[in-house]
Amino acid sequence: MIDWMDLFGNALWITGLAGALAVLGYASWEASARGKKTMEVLDRRSYSLGFSLSGLLFTGGLAISSLGGWRALLWGVIAAGFVALTLYFMWDMTRR
Repeated sequence: MIDWMDLFGNALWITGLAGALAVLGYASWEASARGKKTMEVLDRRSYSLGFSLSGLLFTGGLAISSLGGWRALLWGVIAAGFVALTLYFMWDMTRR
């Protein structure tokens, strides 16, 4: 029998990891095309928002697929931090 919550949690963290790698790869490509350092490109708000959303998916997926107890609580606390970070970046983008 398929454990659907475990499948959902694993799909979330894999999607989050793929998103983070996509953000890093695209930032590296843009930095090389513009002759800048990758960290200079990653400091822009759009990249920070994409990276924080990926972190939210990654930590949320690990919280769901963990076996419960202190590990789920720890991943949930880290995911809450990414929620706050994502909301801050979204608020900051609408402000400017």
